[in-house]
Amino acid sequence: MTSFLCRATKTSLAAFLSVVFAGLAIDAQGVRSSGPPPIEVPRDPTATRTRGTLDLRGSVVSATDGTALRGVHVHITGTAQRHVFTDNRGQFSADGLTVGDYYISASKSGYITVHYGQQSGAPGERRRAVKLLDIQPVDGIRIALPRGGVIVGNVVDERGREMVHVPVEVFQWRWNAGRKFLSGVGLIDRTDDRGEFRVFGLQEGQYMVAALPQGGGTDGRQLTVYYPGVFAADAAGVISVRSGLESSGVTLVVPEASKGVVDGRVEKADGGVAANASITLSPHGYGATSASARVAPDGTFRIPSVPPGQYRLTASTGASENEFVSVPLIVTPGTTSVHLTLRRRWSMRGRFIFETGLPAAQLKPPPAIAGIEAWDDFAAKPSGALRTAVPGWTFELNGLQGSYIVRPMAPTGWYVKRLMLRETDITDKPIDVINEDVNGIEVHLTQKTTALLGVLFRQADGVIDEAVIVFAQDSRLWGPGTRYVVTSRPDQSGAYAFKGLPPGDYSVIAVKGLPLGEETNPDVLRSVQERAVRVSLQDGQTVELNLAANAKN
Repeated sequence: MTSFLCRATKTSLAAFLSVVFAGLAIDAQGVRSSGPPPIEVPRDPTATRTRGTLDLRGSVVSATDGTALRGVHVHITGTAQRHVFTDNRGQFSADGLTVGDYYISASKSGYITVHYGQQSGAPGERRRAVKLLDIQPVDGIRIALPRGGVIVGNVVDERGREMVHVPVEVFQWRWNAGRKFLSGVGLIDRTDDRGEFRVFGLQEGQYMVAALPQGGGTDGRQLTVYYPGVFAADAAGVISVRSGLESSGVTLVVPEASKGVVDGRVEKADGGVAANASITLSPHGYGATSASARVAPDGTFRIPSVPPGQYRLTASTGASENEFVSVPLIVTPGTTSVHLTLRRRWSMRGRFIFETGLPAAQLKPPPAIAGIEAWDDFAAKPSGALRTAVPGWTFELNGLQGSYIVRPMAPTGWYVKRLMLRETDITDKPIDVINEDVNGIEVHLTQKTTALLGVLFRQADGVIDEAVIVFAQDSRLWGPGTRYVVTSRPDQSGAYAFKGLPPGDYSVIAVKGLPLGEETNPDVLRSVQERAVRVSLQDGQTVELNLAANAKN
């Protein structure tokens, strides 16, 4: 059992927190940006190069056994660009660079492309910048390339006959801003004359495979069938892939493409017939195309030849009536009938209030542009039109229908203190925008903010590979677009900082190999919460929390 030192700068009290995951380290130096900071390499007092021309040197090795890799393409981007290759010792060098921040990637056939600062090269995994300072060469950059994994399988119909020239794509479930979504990894193959496919270059992880055969008929739409032979992504089988190994025996059976019909009736919000309303049927998976129709004068609609699968059915009227409805739909062979009732879209209006009490026009310096978003429980991104503040610092969001959480974006140097609606605190709480416009929202801004800073120290080899996650102890605050979950990569010295978190009780932990967005996955947060350090932040308070990462983390 190791311990943490948590010290609030406004007090002299030092509290020792006992946890499994981290230990005492050195004090942090100042508040740094909460984004991934660049490396600041210590100045080399022996450097004698001409001012403004710098060298960058490093090596590329196999992540499996640490052996040097020759012929690796190293791409250096930043203030200048270089393309170099590793030699027989796996080393590379780029000279004549100018002062600035640089990003380095390494790629080789049969291996995963990795950016410096990444461990696996997984999409969204955070990379790290290298900062070149004046007359200071940089040496010791090391990148480890993992071998790519492979999925091997075949596509057959219900009678076991091979299906040739069928596109096959690989997918993963990913997280962004607290929402789970299906994402293609950009690797596609096509079955050969034996109905077989081979997708290579995969990072280690969990995947789903889908075949996209033509659905037949005259509409040209495709089916999306997930392994082992289902139309719904939620029911798809998961395939585990390990670095450098093949996952074989994946047989994907495409059911008979018996198409369905979607029909129904659409009513306006007042119960009238929604004649000529627009109907759109959008597929959940990749590869298939949307279908559309118009509501007939009697209020009915019909969409024929729809491949089975998951869809979203949307009906909307013109701008003058401004009504719509959107519902999920699973289409099966046969007829799927629905009854839709349109609802009017409404607006949300309010203003920004600065804690100084002065009008925004009198603030020195004047605040930068601010904005606001409305997040609902359904969309995969903020709903409502984003509007920047106009003179008078008012805002307006249009086209809303449902329950929303308002997420303001404060000007630089300002922070959201609270949101008020008719003397009710609505900060991080849903607002119903259903039967009328919502007016009078007040966004109170302050320049007093919290700061959490410290140093992450690795005792084993001095290399900092972890990302630090800070998240509210109350899981009810982990929702989409939350302000209560943040993450950052420490710099080369291990220093990290978070500024502007809402006051409250938090858990802090460092983890390896965390893809961007996964910190908002509730399952990830629950899995590390017991090992995390607990810390409280008060309004305007700065807290130092120094961590020592576990070498086995």
